[in-house]
Amino acid sequence: MSILINTKDTRSIYISVMMLVGIGTVMIYSSTALMSMIKYGSGFHYLWNHLFTVFAGVGAMLVIAKLDYRKVRPLIYVLLGLSVIMLVLVFVPGIGLSANGAQRWLRLAYDISAFGAGQDCDGDFSCGLHGQEH
Repeated sequence: MSILINTKDTRSIYISVMMLVGIGTVMIYSSTALMSMIKYGSGFHYLWNHLFTVFAGVGAMLVIAKLDYRKVRPLIYVLLGLSVIMLVLVFVPGIGLSANGAQRWLRLAYDISAFGAGQDCDGDFSCGLHGQEH
C-alpha cells in the first residue's frame, strides 16, 4: 500500500494542499528575505524555519491520513479538552504571545506563529525596510 490513499478525492485534496503549501512558502520567502538578510546575514533564515514546520506538518498529515477515524473516535473528548486547555493557555501571561494587539499564539520551545517575522521587531513589520531594529 502506498503512503497516499489512491482515490480520486484524496489525490485532489493532497494536490490542493501541496499547491497551497508551495504558494505559501514562496510568499514567506518573498516577504522575509530582506529582513532575514539584515538580521541574520542570510536571506533564507525564515525560509528554513518555515520549511521545518512544513515538513513536520506534511509528515503529520501523512501519518494521520493512515489512521482509521473509527479507532480515534473514543479520543474525541480528550482531544476536545486538550483544545480548550490550549485556548485558555493563550491568555496566560508568559505563555500566550501578543502580536499587533491580537493574543492568539503560544510560546513553546519553537514559536508556532504566523507573526514570527514581526516579533523580531516588536510587532513592527516595517523594520526590515528601515534597516533598523527597535
